[in-house]
Amino acid sequence: MLENQLINSLILFPFFLYVSILISKKLNITDEPNIRKIHNTKIVNVSGLVVYIFLAFAVSVTEFSSIFENIIISGFLVVLIGFIDDRFTLNPSTKLLLLILPTVYLILNGFELKDLGRYEYIDVIQLGKFSLIFTLLSVILLINAINYIDGTDGLVIGYALTAFSYFYFLSEQNNNYLQVIIIFIYFLVICLFFNFLPSSSGLKTFVGDAGSLFIGFFVSFTMIFLYKYQNIHPAFLIWSCWFPIYDFLYVTYNRIKYRIDFSKPDKSHFHHDILNYFFNNHFKTFLFVNSINVIVIIIGYLVCLIIGKIYSLVLFAALFIPFVYFRLIFKNLLKKQNYN
Repeated sequence: MLENQLINSLILFPFFLYVSILISKKLNITDEPNIRKIHNTKIVNVSGLVVYIFLAFAVSVTEFSSIFENIIISGFLVVLIGFIDDRFTLNPSTKLLLLILPTVYLILNGFELKDLGRYEYIDVIQLGKFSLIFTLLSVILLINAINYIDGTDGLVIGYALTAFSYFYFLSEQNNNYLQVIIIFIYFLVICLFFNFLPSSSGLKTFVGDAGSLFIGFFVSFTMIFLYKYQNIHPAFLIWSCWFPIYDFLYVTYNRIKYRIDFSKPDKSHFHHDILNYFFNNHFKTFLFVNSINVIVIIIGYLVCLIIGKIYSLVLFAALFIPFVYFRLIFKNLLKKQNYN
C-alpha cells in the first residue's frame, strides 16, 4: 500500500508541478525581473518548494534510513526561509541567523564532525573543541556558496544532479537511503525540463531560494552522513563541492578587495562570465559549467583512489590557483569580445 502511494507520487509529480505553476501565476508568486536578474519577464519560482513537498511525502510513506530522513525533515525550515525570502527578500543577516537553527539542530542530533578522516603520513585530523563550530561554519558557508551559483537557468539543478549522482556512485548499493537520492534526482530532472522551457511557454519555472537553499542544506548534511554513518572518506566527498567553494572564495576575495557590500548581489560569479562569453545562451552555459564540474570531480576521485587521500586534499587546495587564473583569462577574453 505504501509503495503504491510512493509510485503514485512519482507519477503525479510532473502534473502537480504543472498545476503549481499555473496557480502561482494566478497568485503572482513569481521572480520579478530587476537590474541584477538575468531574465526579463516574471518567472514562477516554486519548483524547489514542490520538490521538497514531494520528497518529504516520499520519506513519510516509505521506510528509509531514519538518520537520513532527519535531514529532510529538518530541511522544512530551510525551505520556508527560502520561500519567504523569494517573496519579501529577507535581510542577509536575518536569513543567516534563521539558517543556523535547523543546522544546529542536526549537529546536536548526530551530525557533528569530530574529525576529518585518516590520512597518509599525518594520521587522523582531529577537530577537538572546535568540532561544533567547525561543523556549523562549514555547513552555513557551503549553503551560501551553493546559493551563490543559482544565477542562470538550470545551473544549481545541474550541480545538484552531479553531486547526488556522485554520492550514489560512492555508496554501497544495498543502502535504503539511496532510494531517497534516486527520488530526489528524478524530481530534479523534471524541474530541469521545466527550467529550460522558453519564457513564452508560460510554464518556465525556477527552484527559487527555497530550492537552492535546500539543495545546499541537503548536500552539506548528506556529505556528513556519508562520512559519519557510511564511512566514505572526506577526501572523496569534498570534490562534490569544489565548484561552489572556489567561486565563493573568489567572489568573497573580490568583494573584500574592492570594498563591495556583501549584502548586495552582483554579477561577478563564474557563471556570469561564462554566460557573457556565450552571449547569454543559458543552455551552453549550463553544459559548459557542468561539464567542467564533472571533469574535475572525476580527476579528484581518481587522485584520491589511486595516489592517496592526502594528495587529494593537497590537490583540492592547489587547484584554486588555476581556477583564479582561468577566471582572469576569461575576463580578458570577454574584454576582447566586447571590444570587437
